[in-house]
Amino acid sequence: MRCYNGEANWQLLERARALGAQRGLSAAQVALAYVLHQGFNAFALVAADSGNEFAACAAALDVT
Repeated sequence: MRCYNGEANWQLLERARALGAQRGLSAAQVALAYVLHQGFNAFALVAADSGNEFAACAAALDVT
């Protein structure tokens, strides 16, 4: 059975946190920027509970 709660995914989360800390971003912004900058058609579904959360998600568009 495939499990998303595996060690490899926890390591990816820690890597996203470390990259985010270096650039002043959250792990979520790093992950969203990764998806949005792939060379294939990827459609990220984003849910924001507030204007601040939406702004944080939108900021991922400017990450290079």
